[in-house]
Amino acid sequence: MARKHIKYQGGFEAEKFPYKSLRGFLGDMEERKELAHIIEEIDTRYEVGAIARKVGMSFERGPGIYYHNLKEFSDWTLVTNVINTYSRLFRALGTTKEKVFDDFTEKAEKITSSNQDSYYEIVKDGDFEQIDLRDNDIDITRLPIPLWSESDGGRYITTGLTMCLNPETGRQNMSITRLMVQGPRQTGILITPAQDIGKNYLAHKKKKKNMALAIAIGADPLMYIVSQINAPRDISEFSYWGAIAGEKAQMVKCKMSDLLVPKRAEIVLEGEVPIDEFHSEGPFGEFPGFYSGIRKLNVFKIHRLAMKEDAIYQGMAIGKDPNEANFITSWGTDLSVMKHARRYFSEITAVRSISAVGLTTVVAIDHNKAYPGLSKQAGHFIWACPQLAKAAKNIIVVDDTVDIYSEYDILWALGSYVQGNKDISIVEGTPGVIIDPSEPWGMGYIEEDKTLQTTTTTIIDATPKYGIFSEGYKRGIVDSPKEIKRKVEEKWSHWGIDKYFV
Repeated sequence: MARKHIKYQGGFEAEKFPYKSLRGFLGDMEERKELAHIIEEIDTRYEVGAIARKVGMSFERGPGIYYHNLKEFSDWTLVTNVINTYSRLFRALGTTKEKVFDDFTEKAEKITSSNQDSYYEIVKDGDFEQIDLRDNDIDITRLPIPLWSESDGGRYITTGLTMCLNPETGRQNMSITRLMVQGPRQTGILITPAQDIGKNYLAHKKKKKNMALAIAIGADPLMYIVSQINAPRDISEFSYWGAIAGEKAQMVKCKMSDLLVPKRAEIVLEGEVPIDEFHSEGPFGEFPGFYSGIRKLNVFKIHRLAMKEDAIYQGMAIGKDPNEANFITSWGTDLSVMKHARRYFSEITAVRSISAVGLTTVVAIDHNKAYPGLSKQAGHFIWACPQLAKAAKNIIVVDDTVDIYSEYDILWALGSYVQGNKDISIVEGTPGVIIDPSEPWGMGYIEEDKTLQTTTTTIIDATPKYGIFSEGYKRGIVDSPKEIKRKVEEKWSHWGIDKYFV
């Protein structure tokens, strides 16, 4: 697999919103001093994963990491932690923390099954087609795919934008699936019946046809974010890219199927998922923070590998929060839930999947619209919401005076407003997640005739309660005078205090 090695010299052309490529976003990060470079040799066996996790733990302050020299992969470079902060996520979405839900809902509501084609265009050539390998010439073991975690059963692609078609509508689904390297031209792939990719697979199986699949690695940040949006079955996720960006997403038709992939991806794999072939897969360090079991899962047969001559490999660490993969997935979920809430439950002002991609979720309600029972109603709405129905297990309801992006604020609300005998509701028999380790099927996988197992949903009302015993609340929350706070905010940089915050 001859290719030109890239020695990064700060030469990526910085893009601004809408970012159209990984390299353009890296250039913007470089200008903002958000991209750290490791020049010495780093091992893709565990070392990349350890670095990525340590950066992820420094949440909101962590840089992207660009690895210049990789042990056993001397002609490759690699990047992690690209979208692991709020500031970079909001830049990728072209919005702010205060406006993110309103902006997304306004743009997403415009997309329908009949007009979605106006939000993307099919262009002729992909940037990734400088090297084009077929069948026996392919060897993905020569890509610098990390061995992420101590007990992982092998190397895993964790940034694969996975494309498949709904054979009944012809519409394409885009998601992120983990892929375990099982040989030069094969990976394992987790396909669950409850997901769109699983529904598409079962539809292909019913027709007795293998399912075409394409994997794009190293795309722009917005493409990764919209891949996690819970879109209707008849709408392709990349249409949301066009709606959010305000211009058409540029897609390229694959050579071996009708699937579309992002024009500026670094690497593209094409192939198929046979309907009658399975292989042992796992263990894998999953998003709840524990390892999956070993099961017979579907396989992805690779028939084409196309990539840039100086392709950059992009990876994401997965496991216990916080990490980049969970962060992106959680935000796709949160945007989808808020789009739903804006239409059906206007008192909900914000949602945050705070841990394990929604297993613990915080929801804020408008304190100006509060009425008895609203918080419990909001909690039930969240677990019943289609976008979270199989994930929301522990739901904390606060009012919008609490900053749901501050763990300190959330813990303060729990300590100040919750009485266990009155403010905790338990709902048994709700849909569960197959890799929740606390559930009967936890961290294993299930057969297609057992698509769901049940869990117990807990709703915690952490909002103020006013009544005969509310004297402490009436005296007010400790704070400085508003006019003094404004003055301090205005003078903060002038005093030079901000430079000490790192």
